[in-house]
Amino acid sequence: MEQLLIGLFSTYPYLMALASAVGTARLIMVPLMQAIRLVVKATPTKADDVLLAKFDESQLKKAVIFAVDYLASLNLSNFTGGK
Repeated sequence: MEQLLIGLFSTYPYLMALASAVGTARLIMVPLMQAIRLVVKATPTKADDVLLAKFDESQLKKAVIFAVDYLASLNLSNFTGGK
């Protein structure tokens, strides 16, 4: 498997860039969204809870998560609140 990846990445360097971008997005976005959820839950105001719930139910969010999951094979269900 390692030799296959080395061969692919040396022949098609854009695949390495794509793999790096997907990995970087996962490393950054999942903990960031979890941190945002923790901050929203910790604040005493309910306005941010309503805003986050509105964001969670939006069709735009669902479409973006589906596209990213499908196209980049990122599993974003970790920061969708289990929905």
